[in-house]
Amino acid sequence: MAEFPASSIVSNKNPFKNEVYYTYKGKFYRFDLKTLKTYRTNLSLPPFTEAISLDFVKKKNGETVLTGLVDNDGRYYELNPIRNRLVIRKPTLPAQPVNLYTMTQSLDGSKIIINGYMSGGLCIYDVDTKKEIELKPVSQLETILVTPGKMYLGAYPKARLLEYDLASKWKGYPINPRKLLNLLSYGQTRITALIKKDNTLLLGTYPENSTGGGVLALYDTVSGKSTVYPNFINNQSIISLLAYKDGYIYGGTSRHANYKVSKEPARFFRFKLDNPKRVEFLPIPLNSVMISSLIEGPDGNIWGMANGTLFQYNPSTNSFKTKQILKAISGRFKNAVLVNGKNGLLYGTVEGKLFEVDPSTMKVTILLDHNAWDLAIDKNGTLYVRNLERLYSFQRK
Repeated sequence: MAEFPASSIVSNKNPFKNEVYYTYKGKFYRFDLKTLKTYRTNLSLPPFTEAISLDFVKKKNGETVLTGLVDNDGRYYELNPIRNRLVIRKPTLPAQPVNLYTMTQSLDGSKIIINGYMSGGLCIYDVDTKKEIELKPVSQLETILVTPGKMYLGAYPKARLLEYDLASKWKGYPINPRKLLNLLSYGQTRITALIKKDNTLLLGTYPENSTGGGVLALYDTVSGKSTVYPNFINNQSIISLLAYKDGYIYGGTSRHANYKVSKEPARFFRFKLDNPKRVEFLPIPLNSVMISSLIEGPDGNIWGMANGTLFQYNPSTNSFKTKQILKAISGRFKNAVLVNGKNGLLYGTVEGKLFEVDPSTMKVTILLDHNAWDLAIDKNGTLYVRNLERLYSFQRK
């Protein structure tokens, strides 16, 4: 038995030698299956990339190479194991539609902002002109936060926090937007919760390589300094955050972290911004896998989703009200979304369903039964959902 650090999976067996290949920190290594020893090659991938896949294949000209993708932009490598030669290639292919992913709206509701799955990019849809512009390059985003003058992006992979200066021309990553923070060294890959309170950005993450749970990170937008609290909720991921008016930061977790499942149910918690270590767990009456999409509702209470159950939390009385919409949901950290309507009602999506909620009675009306994922709302109260590569609008009659 042998152990070695690796950033990729291992290849299938080299057809010429009793060995396999893998990458670690962008460099290729060989592992001898007989001696169980690792040998570093002099071959390296482009900066900030790893071998996403590794397969030995035989080309039409008879040459056998190790090949695979190195990023989500279509670049791939070819490594000749006999000549110890590495080349990076990118095919010229016609543009294809991609599935849509994270979405939100501008502060004034005049734009719908949406990201592409895997290949990334941002699309800005103008509500008035019905036209869109596409902004590249930027990778897949798990979170998008719009603030006055800035847009903050939680970029995948490597849990990168990016800042897009709205007053300057989009140049694409890493110029504008630029990187503020990288949480890869803490074993994190996705920023699954992102809010701003005064001059502080608060980030919650989903881990991939750490042995514990997600981190809570605080980034000061004035000083540029950050504070990171590893494994903030033991062996769980932070997937929702809310800056509430009474001075508390509220959060929700997923039991999933690092492809493991915590033995404890998902946590609903809060803390003061000046003392994050003093965490208070709130007695939500549900044994849930995920607590997501925390918002302050039109009634001043906190609303969220715990699996397929909608809940209302009253901080003044420390009491809960719940309404089950679905018995079970899928996923690890991304499923339900809630928004405040322009008409005093709440709207949400969960497991592909679009629903409406009367906050005074908790009456739930299903508006669309399927193919409604994520949720945004424009200045007119029109709702937007995504399904595969298409964006749909929905007007409540």
